[in-house]
Amino acid sequence: MLHPDLILFTGDAIDESGNIQVLRDFLDLLDDEIPKDAVLGNHEYKAGVNKEELQKLYQHHNGYLLVNESKLWHIKGKRLLVTGLDDLIHGQHDVEKAFQHPAPAKNHLLLIHSPLHQEKVQE
Repeated sequence: MLHPDLILFTGDAIDESGNIQVLRDFLDLLDDEIPKDAVLGNHEYKAGVNKEELQKLYQHHNGYLLVNESKLWHIKGKRLLVTGLDDLIHGQHDVEKAFQHPAPAKNHLLLIHSPLHQEKVQE
């Protein structure tokens, strides 16, 4: 059996119909002791999903919805900073705001949904 230290969701955790129950059922299958981080994708925006409801769902399962923000984790004695950017096409991504975390970490993951972010960040 797998025992991950952290589970990451990079958007489109629901379909375009906005059925949040499918995600709720999936998260119910996962161990709530395992921390989780997520970002929004285009499906969440197209479906008009309530971000606060989605945030509460992730929090109920030891998770965080990162919208242009960072979360610092301490995993196995190491600091891990996870930064999540809002969807490039449908959201309001803000790279500067996302990286305003007060404590940089040697281990840093960037969660993005759209591959176009890579090009934007490098400009």
